[in-house]
Amino acid sequence: MLSVSQQQMPGCFPCLTEKAVSGIIQPMPNVTLTDPIGRTFVLADHTWDGHIRRGHPDMEPHRALVEQAVTTPIGIWVSSSNADARTCYGAGPRASLLVAVIVDVPLGIVKTAYLTRNMTGMAQEWTP
Repeated sequence: MLSVSQQQMPGCFPCLTEKAVSGIIQPMPNVTLTDPIGRTFVLADHTWDGHIRRGHPDMEPHRALVEQAVTTPIGIWVSSSNADARTCYGAGPRASLLVAVIVDVPLGIVKTAYLTRNMTGMAQEWTP
């Protein structure tokens, strides 16, 4: 029987990653990220592995860039489709690309991340 503990997020179910240590599948730790405004967001293992990495495979080698886009963004924009969401933009893997990380402010979670060429949204909330 495999026993793992993982921080539970509202509306989310725990999952295991494909990372193995000593033959036992281990979840990656959830990471709490603080943006320049002082808000905290959890990048959960099940979000990274179950949604971002699987739905956006080009993001797989860029977890550090995802975390940096929240903690040291080049801009934060209010979503034009969801007043509770913000898009944190950070440097991408090459000069022509940005990392976009969607966070839910009231829930304090990272929802998704993807590569893009432009910063967009309803209004810019923060700039360095």
